[in-house]
Amino acid sequence: MRALGHERFHLMGHDRGARVAHRLALDHPAAVASVTLMDIVPTAVLLGDLRRKVAQSYWHWFFLAQPAPFPGAYDRGQSRSLL
Repeated sequence: MRALGHERFHLMGHDRGARVAHRLALDHPAAVASVTLMDIVPTAVLLGDLRRKVAQSYWHWFFLAQPAPFPGAYDRGQSRSLL
């Protein structure tokens, strides 16, 4: 946003975008004038009592949270290099 000439801005995100907006607001509070998060279960609530059914429904969150190069290599069809 700074590169676009905005030192301070209002931020809004929906679903996965809300998680990104939340992280951005936490990391750069001086830049975010306000934040609106829509259709999101707070991470602490979701993971605070994680059970098998939820973990199986949201498996992709855990998959994508793996350290590099795992998710990118898998997405590029290079999964054999990970074995």
